[in-house]
Amino acid sequence: MNHKNTENIHPVLWNTNLKDRQDDACAGNSGACASAAHAGVSACAGGGGAALAGAAHAGVSAACSAGGACAGSACAGALAGAASGVSAFPAGPCAASGGGASACASGAAGGAAPAPGSGGGTTPAAAPPPAAEPSEAAAAASAGGGTTLRLANHTVSFPVRPYAAQCAVMFNVIKTLETGGNALIESPTGTGKTLALLCAVLAWQTQRKQTLLSTAHKHGHASKSPLDIPMCSLPAPTPTTQASDDDVTPPPPPPPPPAQTKAKNGKDADKQKDDVPRPPVIYYTTRTHSQIAQVVRELARTAYRPKIAILASRSHYCINDAVRRAPGGSSAVADACRTRLREPEGSAHGCPYRPPRAGVNANNGNAFSKASRLRAAVARAEDPVDIEDLNKLGKRHKSCPYFAAQELARDAELVFCPYNVLMDPTVRASMGIDLAGGVVVMDEAHNAEAICADAAGCECTLDRLESAAGALQRALQNQAGECKERDAYVSLECAVTRVCGWLREQANRAFGTTVVCTEKTERVFAGADLVEQLGNASLSADAIAKLADALNVVRKAEEEAEQMRVNKRDGDDRRTSGEQQHGPVSSNLLETLGRLFGTAGLALGGGVSRIQSYRLAVCCEGGGASQPPVLSMCLWCLSPSVAFTQVSGDAHAVLLASGTLAPLGSFASELGATFLRTVEANHVVPPENVCAVCVANGPSGIGLDASYAGTSSARVLDEYGAALCHVCASTPGGVLCFFPSHAAMERFAARWESAGWMAKLKSLKTVVQEPRASAGDGALNAVIGAHYHAVARGAAAMAMGAAGGGSLFLAVCRGRVSEGLDFSDENCRCVVIIGVPYPNVRDPRVALKRAFNDERCRLAASRVAASVGGASVLPGSAWYSQQAYRALNQAVGRCLRHRGDWGSVVLLDARFCEARAQQMLPKWLRARLRCAPSFPMAVGALGAFARDRRATLGAWVPTPAALAAAKAAAGGGGSGAPTRQVAIARKRKAGGGGGSVAAARPKQQTPTAPSAAAPLPAAPSRFVARLDWSRPGAPY
Repeated sequence: MNHKNTENIHPVLWNTNLKDRQDDACAGNSGACASAAHAGVSACAGGGGAALAGAAHAGVSAACSAGGACAGSACAGALAGAASGVSAFPAGPCAASGGGASACASGAAGGAAPAPGSGGGTTPAAAPPPAAEPSEAAAAASAGGGTTLRLANHTVSFPVRPYAAQCAVMFNVIKTLETGGNALIESPTGTGKTLALLCAVLAWQTQRKQTLLSTAHKHGHASKSPLDIPMCSLPAPTPTTQASDDDVTPPPPPPPPPAQTKAKNGKDADKQKDDVPRPPVIYYTTRTHSQIAQVVRELARTAYRPKIAILASRSHYCINDAVRRAPGGSSAVADACRTRLREPEGSAHGCPYRPPRAGVNANNGNAFSKASRLRAAVARAEDPVDIEDLNKLGKRHKSCPYFAAQELARDAELVFCPYNVLMDPTVRASMGIDLAGGVVVMDEAHNAEAICADAAGCECTLDRLESAAGALQRALQNQAGECKERDAYVSLECAVTRVCGWLREQANRAFGTTVVCTEKTERVFAGADLVEQLGNASLSADAIAKLADALNVVRKAEEEAEQMRVNKRDGDDRRTSGEQQHGPVSSNLLETLGRLFGTAGLALGGGVSRIQSYRLAVCCEGGGASQPPVLSMCLWCLSPSVAFTQVSGDAHAVLLASGTLAPLGSFASELGATFLRTVEANHVVPPENVCAVCVANGPSGIGLDASYAGTSSARVLDEYGAALCHVCASTPGGVLCFFPSHAAMERFAARWESAGWMAKLKSLKTVVQEPRASAGDGALNAVIGAHYHAVARGAAAMAMGAAGGGSLFLAVCRGRVSEGLDFSDENCRCVVIIGVPYPNVRDPRVALKRAFNDERCRLAASRVAASVGGASVLPGSAWYSQQAYRALNQAVGRCLRHRGDWGSVVLLDARFCEARAQQMLPKWLRARLRCAPSFPMAVGALGAFARDRRATLGAWVPTPAALAAAKAAAGGGGSGAPTRQVAIARKRKAGGGGGSVAAARPKQQTPTAPSAAAPLPAAPSRFVARLDWSRPGAPY
């Protein structure tokens, strides 16, 4: 489409060209599917005749021939048909029933990169996969209303009619799992990415399970095995069965790893019943436990019922109110839990929910019985049991859900856990997780690089190390005689004391004896200096191996000592001469030492290339006349590949998925892995429901530059204030405005307050501001509640004919609002991005990382270091830019949360008008983004777009119950969850009612574009008239 005369084209028509609207439709020679993008299905129109509308009606199958087209196909193959040169699908059956979609796996079957505008968006690194056989196009709906798809020789049960983006995701996931390896999957928010991931991996696991069972029967193995439990039962979901309660055994600490395809030794023979290997375990990881709960709810929608387990900390599973109230956070809860578990059952100091332990007292059978009843209750549950459900069952059956989850993980086929459980080598080892042959799914993996880098590093404060040294010294002083563990205590105490001395000595050399560090400063060692300094701190490679053994001895001795203390209090003093009599060393302190020793061993255990990936830093921060500075010993990993390659090397496949992975270029280089498949799925939101503009100048013609240098000018800050006023005046409902950082947001807000722009913004909308993380979740929940309430109140006022208001939410990229929160429908009709959120250049880790990448590039170019991983290494500047745009893309994703949603994206910075910047935006946004010739053109487009969408799709008004809920969330001190959404009912243009969107979204009406191109309005005068443009240089 020619955009040279963009100013003469109606803004709604910017994205309505047929080639730009083929996200879900594949057009052939003469047939066309005009409404496929709005009906939730993708359509293939081919041949030379009319399209067969209604082919997907219940129980009706249609034959695709040269003179007909298949309407209702929803698969990756339809997306890639144009790319593979196939204009019409070959003759063959294409059946769909029960509201399902037919899965046409023709052409490239979703594996090939489509031509621009043709949709699909999959880009495998290797040659495109072969076309699927015509028989694979068959699909049949289950009696429960779901759909059975045939993708990549696998039968996939899907609960609803899938989007084309979901079929593309499922196809590429299955193809990756067939061969093993890694894949990058970007599917925008609202496209059902999580549901597609779950169904694809479970369909592959189900088929793998059936293959293993068939092989076992051929070799004459008995049929009684874990493989006999169906993972997917169609048409109705069937809960998994559970072994006899008599089979319940106490979980020894730490729990053993889930059994994998290959048993490493004979000890695992009892896990492999009748020598039948279990299917690969799927580990589904995400950032937070609340996100895990959302994934489990998605699993409940499917027909798959694998054995699941959710690995979480004791603080999440603890149902003992006395322990949960322990001050000090999760670590204090863990310590209190361990202390109470050592008490006998029935003791006033013990835990009534304790798991069974063998050989402690006669009442242990009661604990066995409770645990058995809890396991049986989990097995009887029709839907997957999440953390909250397991806690409720634990209270009902008086049994600990934490240890129940550990027990369930032994035989689980699908394990949910946070990132750090798998990516952190120390945590993974302590929990006994063996990834060999398993499948790892990292959802919301846009921060995968940072997660892996943090997992492979550590930071220990001097106070923490001194506390550990003091506890070990007290333990030695309290020992009577020569106990057998004394040597381990002495070794550990001497080592920690020398580390503390080394840290103080280095701090004195670098910062002096009296120092005030207003910002974090550091002294850094690399390469040979790092090895030398670790040796000076008694952390050489040889010493670390011995210290790790000593730590294990001390940890076991402390557990035994605590048990002896309990036995003595109960009148059962079993101690003999020379046995320990000291108080316990905190398990928290021992974990700190384990983290330090483990990281140092990781840095020194991989040769020269591994050492080059680390920096040893002595950091100083804070301090003053009455308070000493905080000194820390930091081992920073600058190469995320250190942690990632350990996972990808053991696992059968690793899938990185997110709604915003773009820009994708850094993942292969930073993670040190080859990604066989890369998927960039299209958005399911129709193009006419999106208005994306970038603008270089403000209302007065002043250039928009939100860099640090640019925002030092008051004129630029004022120009941004005027621009935001125009955007708020042109947009109904909620507006989210993101800044590069909290400091930048506060600088803008302070200027707007003094110059009067904040008062103008408050006259248009309620203005709320994201608090810093230190304010806690309560403050954030209260602010989000106020935003929802203002939006609901404004929508209700507009429905009554009064002037609508809404809310302006000022937030920051990389903040809590920019990730994981859902602002759908009226809660966010526009996302405004002010500036590019580059990482803090003053952060020492950022500076070291940039220098590290530049050095790798230099070595790779000169072919000196074959050990750095070779070829495409990102320069430091490229890495720096990609981190910025990935954070920006995550913020943009707060808008357009489902197919029927609509909204605008406004990029206010001249840098966004550059081609190189636009290449770093998500694929769906790049296709829709237009550079406005002037600010009046941009704000005119926003106003016309909003009016057109409201006129076409109908206004949104809150129900009374939703308005009351929003008001309660706003005034309840944050009692509502951060992701709590205002239930909004759609008021149809014809006057019809609507149900709550939270319960069931109404069917999307087919948008109608204006019949002819109209010139852009100069400005939305009915909105601008409400503003006071009295300052010099006012626009228009």
